[in-house]
Amino acid sequence: MSINKLKLRRSAVPTKVPDTASLDLGELAINTVDGKIYFKQQDTGSVQRILELTSTSGSHLSASYASTSSYSDQFRVAGTLTAQTLIVQTISSSIIYSSGSNTFGNSLANNQIFTGSVSVTGSLTVNGRNYLTDSSSFSTRTLNLEQTSASVLLATASLYAATASLYAATSSIYLTTASLYSFSASINTYTASNNATVLDIQKATASLYAATASIYNATASIYNATASLNITTASLYNFSASINTYTSSNNATVLDIQRATASLYQSTASIYNATASLYVATASLYNFSSSILNFTASQKILNGTYATTASNTFIGTQTVTGSVNVYGGGFNVDGVNVLDTALAYAIALG
Repeated sequence: MSINKLKLRRSAVPTKVPDTASLDLGELAINTVDGKIYFKQQDTGSVQRILELTSTSGSHLSASYASTSSYSDQFRVAGTLTAQTLIVQTISSSIIYSSGSNTFGNSLANNQIFTGSVSVTGSLTVNGRNYLTDSSSFSTRTLNLEQTSASVLLATASLYAATASLYAATSSIYLTTASLYSFSASINTYTASNNATVLDIQKATASLYAATASIYNATASIYNATASLNITTASLYNFSASINTYTSSNNATVLDIQRATASLYQSTASIYNATASLYVATASLYNFSSSILNFTASQKILNGTYATTASNTFIGTQTVTGSVNVYGGGFNVDGVNVLDTALAYAIALG
């Protein structure tokens, strides 16, 4: 025969709670500091959780639970059920007996609804007033209601009499209204006659409108003819403007040709002047060349021939008879290249 042993585990760490891995099914864990007992639960779906069994209060065990529990099955209490707050969604059966005092609602905004009859044994107090025992009891209030009803009946009879008087006044008003209807009919007849006259006036006015429309049409035709003439005149004006524009363009072209011809004349005159300057410069060079040739001839007579491959220095007045050929370098007089100066002068004149 096997014997099931109760295994206990304990911990002296405050607020320590075991987890599902540290407890086996059937084991108990005791926290000796907090005075709490825990065990592991496993439901049919193999979901495991740790539940707190009890807590100590003084020297005895109580059945208070720190966590909130929810049950989907029925819950029956054989003894006394004590709750700080009781929230009931539905009461499906009658309460046979309830001892002590009961308070319904905690605010003036709350409403208590009773379906059926209400039997009160004792007193009924509304807003601090006993409706059964004070001077304004139900019987007194009923008598007052009866007296009030009698007063209402008398007032109703008075209203009936007043209503009859109003009926009589209303009949008189009906007669006056009938007289007014007759007068209105007379006015309607007169208005109909005036309407016929107004209709004749409207017909005559329509005839005048038709004649006026004819005049408007004739005037519109004249306006159209005038507009056509205006369009033709505008076309002629545009054509004349086009001719004037073309003439102005030709005049501008002729003026440009005249200006170009004058410019060509000026350029030709400048070329003529430059050519004349070149002629003068050329004559001067010819004269200078003749002077050089004369000087060379005289030097040949006096000194014989001069070196042609080296530098020669002439002192005094030299006369050259014939041509002077200069190759490379320049022809300098007092440090100024005479040939370059003559060429620059000719270009400036040209």
